[in-house]
Amino acid sequence: MKTEFEGVERREYFRIDDQVYLEFRPVGAGELESLAHRTGEAGDLCSLVLQLSAMASQASNLLAIIRKEQPEIGHYLGLLDRKIELVASAVVGANLRDLTPNRLVNLSAGGIAFDIESPLQDGMSLALKLVCFPSRLCISTLGRVVYCRRGDSEGQWRVGIAFTDLDDTARDALVRHTLERQSAQLRERRGRTP
Repeated sequence: MKTEFEGVERREYFRIDDQVYLEFRPVGAGELESLAHRTGEAGDLCSLVLQLSAMASQASNLLAIIRKEQPEIGHYLGLLDRKIELVASAVVGANLRDLTPNRLVNLSAGGIAFDIESPLQDGMSLALKLVCFPSRLCISTLGRVVYCRRGDSEGQWRVGIAFTDLDDTARDALVRHTLERQSAQLRERRGRTP
């Protein structure tokens, strides 16, 4: 018997609560198309970091094979990879150094939910800039308001946004981030358990 979600990427539905830096703003219909073409441009810092992350992920399997067959070359290539990671981290850190987590969110590779002070209209398009910590994963994308309802606290609204312009590289990076954060949160909980 087939389920409703068979064939759908289940990883989009894996969610975590996380502290992130988040900027968002409404986008009009006229601006939406031009932004959709720019969110993944290679000149953007967020895009550069995502591309480096994707390349490192793709290279890891090859590096493991090389390390097994030619350990010295594998070790050298691993050192080069680490040097690139350090340089990229320094560049990202210098450009995003003033950013700290500003919002508690519920995050997945398919969207994000958080509390706001003023309601947003269902179906509204938004431009979003998201920075996850501690990796400083930076994603610029577009989203659509799926719901906006009264929150648990007075004067608060809970908004749910579906990402509408997230490429596979950014989606994979978000999946990795959510898995790493969940693992870290589980380790933290186990450390507190007597």
